[in-house]
Amino acid sequence: MTVDVRAAVVNVKAMLLVRRLRSIRSLPFILLVCLSLLLLLCQYTGSPLPTPKPVQAEKPPEPPARKYQSTPTYEHSSPYRRHANLEFETALERQLQHLEKQLRGALPASEQDLIANHTIWQIAEQKEAAVWKAWVKQWRKNNPDWKYELLTMDQMPTGTLSLFASVPEIARAYEELPDLRKDLLRYLLLWYHGGFFAEMDTWNRVSMKNCFSIEEVVQRRRDISLMLGIELDEPYWNSETKAAWHWSRSFGFGQFAVWAPKRFDPIIRRAIVRAIAHMRTHSRIDKAVLARSGNQVNIGEVSGASMFTDVVLEVLSENLVADHAIRDRDAGLERRVTWKRFKHLKDIVWIEGRSAAETKEDNMRGVAILPINVWASGQRHSGSRSFDEDVACINHVYGKQPRGSFKLRFLQAIFG
Repeated sequence: MTVDVRAAVVNVKAMLLVRRLRSIRSLPFILLVCLSLLLLLCQYTGSPLPTPKPVQAEKPPEPPARKYQSTPTYEHSSPYRRHANLEFETALERQLQHLEKQLRGALPASEQDLIANHTIWQIAEQKEAAVWKAWVKQWRKNNPDWKYELLTMDQMPTGTLSLFASVPEIARAYEELPDLRKDLLRYLLLWYHGGFFAEMDTWNRVSMKNCFSIEEVVQRRRDISLMLGIELDEPYWNSETKAAWHWSRSFGFGQFAVWAPKRFDPIIRRAIVRAIAHMRTHSRIDKAVLARSGNQVNIGEVSGASMFTDVVLEVLSENLVADHAIRDRDAGLERRVTWKRFKHLKDIVWIEGRSAAETKEDNMRGVAILPINVWASGQRHSGSRSFDEDVACINHVYGKQPRGSFKLRFLQAIFG
């Protein structure tokens, strides 16, 4: 058979196929086929969602090269502090202290110890909440003895905001500064209600009752009102390396997971004040003067983990007894608390309320600092080890999303 004849035969077959397809292209037929496919899909992939794992479908890119400086950096000077309105901050904190006195005075005698309910808080956009559905399920399943609250940004708890009516700057900041909203709500919830806050991209590896650091406090063997973990711990990285990794600093506590076992924690109170003050500062002065990430405001320095790190170190410096072991003897006459004591931390640092200087108990009620692998294992820096590290209670999978099942991904691709 010649080439022309074979081509003619192929063309005839193609035309017949097209006519056959056209004969069945009715809307009911197409709907029936789609419905059948979905039913088959559910039949063969109808098993429950697999236990979510902190992985991503693609292999992550290689991390930027690391270059080191000869001496470590233990302190960081935020540009927001160089332009701080201290008068505004002092006035706002006094308003919160006055509000706390009123709220505590209204509590029944059984709640005067300020022990918070066992509540897990998470905040998400509406669409974001659907993506993390399997991970939310894991938080609930692992912790049946804890109350779980998932708040979406379009369903904010108006009751919580109304509690702060006597501090109008809070409501004003919440309404006028959307970049600040999630961080501010996090601090307000933890300050008033207490409880455990976790970002959506956190993986609850074990239950709360099986996490040693948390159980120590639950069983009243330790007296603290705040627990946080280390996220960044590379004090020898030089400025070029920090820039390559998009870091504004080389050390810091994590803000993605914070536990306030007692209500009205003073460090959280200071974080509320500082977040509002920093956003006002950013709006007031030339943005080019301030820390930036690309063309976006560096929200970490404004109200996030970087700001939170400064607040923790500052409150400890102001309120610990003069001879406390975590003070840095090389940090000025006042021996400020710097990152020096937390570098390459191996064991939990318990700074209990009795460590506060006399007359300063209301400004420091105890804090626990966790080594990086307790709440932040699986990272590619800071001595972080694998997600399955024995001491790991929570893993932070920043920038990743859960795979879920094939069925889940298929249906989301079709229906959104």
